[in-house]
Amino acid sequence: MKMQGESDRSTMDRAQFRQTIICTAAVGAVLGLVPALGSIAIRSERVAGPEGFLDWLLYAMNLAGVLVGSVIFCVLVFGMLPMLLQAGFVKLARLWTGRA
Repeated sequence: MKMQGESDRSTMDRAQFRQTIICTAAVGAVLGLVPALGSIAIRSERVAGPEGFLDWLLYAMNLAGVLVGSVIFCVLVFGMLPMLLQAGFVKLARLWTGRA
C-alpha cells in the first residue's frame, strides 16, 4: 500500500534524474569541447596536402569520439554514480532503522 506522498516523491525523483542527466551532459560537452577546440587550433597551422580530406575526416571522427566520451564519462561519474550511492544509502538507512 502506497502512502499519499509516494507518487509525488517518484515524480520528483524522475524530474531530478532528468535534470541531473541534462546538466552533467552539458558539463561533459563543455569539458569535451575544450581539448577538441585546442586541438583544432594547434592543427590548423599545418598545411593540408592533396590527401588531406581523409586525414581531416579521421581527425574529425577522433574529435567527435573525444566529445562523446567526455559526455558519457561525466554523466556516469558525476550524475549516475552519486545518485546510485544516495539511493543505496537511503535504502540501507531505512533497512537499519526499520522503516523499509
